[in-house]
Amino acid sequence: MEFTKLERIQLINQYEILKIINPEEKENYEELIEILFNGYSILYSEIEGYLSEDMPVEEGVFVLDILSLYRDIEGFKFHNESNAIRDHPHGSFSGFDGNDEGNYYSLAKFLIDKQKRFCEQEQYREKTDGFNSHWPMRSQYENMLSRWERLGRKHHLDEAEILGIINV
Repeated sequence: MEFTKLERIQLINQYEILKIINPEEKENYEELIEILFNGYSILYSEIEGYLSEDMPVEEGVFVLDILSLYRDIEGFKFHNESNAIRDHPHGSFSGFDGNDEGNYYSLAKFLIDKQKRFCEQEQYREKTDGFNSHWPMRSQYENMLSRWERLGRKHHLDEAEILGIINV
């Protein structure tokens, strides 16, 4: 990573502001300021370390797809009384594993918490420890999405179709 002098000045100013806003992180910001001020380019990776890698579009689509599927399941539950779906372990969105599926987890939380999309999932916040499943869910969700695909990604699913999707 390389910075021009102007970019270094701008970052230094940003970190000065962040020191005031987040006093508990003051020491970290002062260290980053010193790296930038002195042009220690060998240590610029420490600044870069604050940024996540770009999430591949396919991974973002995967999260949107599973949340869309669960939106349809919630729509069914809203209009129909079905204990078989309500009581099923996969009858509601379990979230993603915060340790092993961090990208998925953080995007799902961002979509629900910050963008207020898929707000029908909000009711499961406590049940799921803030949408952290504490168990990898990707393969389960991939299987569910595969079944949904075979149904043509229908949005008005009946009970048998939903059970066929969540029973994978």
